Amino acid sequence: MKKLNDIKISGVSLPLYLGFVLTLIVVIAMGKLPLNMVGITFMLVVLGHLFYYIGEKLPFWNTYLGGGSVFTLIAAAVLAATGLVPKDVVSATSSFMSDWGFLDFYIAALICGSILGMNRNLLVKASTKFIPVALISMVVGFFATGAMGALLGQGFGHSVMYISFAQMAGGMGAGIVPLSKIYAAGLHTDAAGILSQLAPATTLGNIFAISCTTTRST
Repeated sequence: MKKLNDIKISGVSLPLYLGFVLTLIVVIAMGKLPLNMVGITFMLVVLGHLFYYIGEKLPFWNTYLGGGSVFTLIAAAVLAATGLVPKDVVSATSSFMSDWGFLDFYIAALICGSILGMNRNLLVKASTKFIPVALISMVVGFFATGAMGALLGQGFGHSVMYISFAQMAGGMGAGIVPLSKIYAAGLHTDAAGILSQLAPATTLGNIFAISCTTTRST
């Protein structure tokens, strides 16, 4: 028992954390999970930290496949796609992250906290080196994606709009969600259908980026 107590997930001992997980499973199975900020936050925090811990401990995965971040993304997608998490919970989670604006708040808080917490001189030096590289990478990626799409028969414009711009948007809630609404307004179509086309490129791009960064750092 002492060895189990020494194992901690985000500072919580393993037996206590497993109690949280078991409680969450029972509540979801009984259909009693509150579909509000309290219930959804509890589920995201418990499962998110658990998946991240598992991904960081898995051999090979934690070194070459992105570790906890990528494992969390994939595990969450599997739970939603296989129906292990009820559709009403998945829908409420999507609304919580996007419609309720939690993801926008989180991203703004994360960016502001990161910038304000950095040394000013270090931030200025890093910006002068990062911005030119970022701009060049975006230009090269733009034309390379369009050219490859044209070669594969998808068309230059389609590939740029649904793959290149999706990658540059950088994420889901603050990236392709508003981008899909912009496309929908201009093309006079449904934003949900456009979002379903933008999401794969963004998700795979983020996974590859995390995996490559993790591999490089090791």
